[in-house]
Amino acid sequence: MDYQRYFKEEVSDEEILKAYAIVLPMLKNLVRDDMAFGLSDKEKYLFYVSAKEFDLNVTYGTEVVDLVKQCIRSGNIEKGTIPQEVLGKEIRVIAAPIRNNRGQIIGTISDGISMDESKYLISSIGDLSESITQVSQSVNEIAKSSTELAHAGQKALELTTRTMEASDKTKEALDIIKAIADQTNLLGLNAAIESARVGELGKGFNVVASEIRKLAVQSKESVSTIRDIIESVNNSVENISQAIKETAVLSENQAAVTEEISAAVANINQSINALNDFSKRFL
Repeated sequence: MDYQRYFKEEVSDEEILKAYAIVLPMLKNLVRDDMAFGLSDKEKYLFYVSAKEFDLNVTYGTEVVDLVKQCIRSGNIEKGTIPQEVLGKEIRVIAAPIRNNRGQIIGTISDGISMDESKYLISSIGDLSESITQVSQSVNEIAKSSTELAHAGQKALELTTRTMEASDKTKEALDIIKAIADQTNLLGLNAAIESARVGELGKGFNVVASEIRKLAVQSKESVSTIRDIIESVNNSVENISQAIKETAVLSENQAAVTEEISAAVANINQSINALNDFSKRFL
């Protein structure tokens, strides 16, 4: 930085470093994260401001860490992680060189932030991502089951429709049987009349006519009984058909809603993955 722009006279290296020392405590109010700040010359720390939640116990005269040495050598801003065994806590550090008005590096200013919260955040995001993935798989299974249930409901509805159609055809067959029974009964009645007309010679024929009429009556009674049974079956089938229709509608709605939930979960999972990738940039 061109310090001549701010000062008419040349400022000594010591004065520049003192100015940084005065400003350093104020930097804590300018950042949102809980950070520690350090000021050094090219060999040792000159000033240190601890964070609220952690203290690296850096004191005046402590030798600068390797990352700060690298910053001094390269003359560039350096970023890196200091292992826990060096300062007692794993710290993410950014070090920037301080230059005098002649462009010479005279020291560094650095900040450090604990990796505990970042690691916890990343771990939580990973756990959340895993949970969302499991939920997504479960929802997909439910969606698949709902779709299969809807298809099964449709098939069952088709079967009940066929049953109703078969029942109608059975009714037609019963009508034919009833008509035959009526005709048989009439035929028996005519035979009885004819038997009575011929007198003694028609007695045997009268017995046959009587049995025919009994058969006709029994046939009509059986037709009536079968018709009642079919009506009862039809009522049951209609009730089942209605229940299946309602179930099919509910299954289709459930399948549609489940697909929407699955899509929403997929979007959430995508966002969490993006957040996870973003958070790793700070490690």
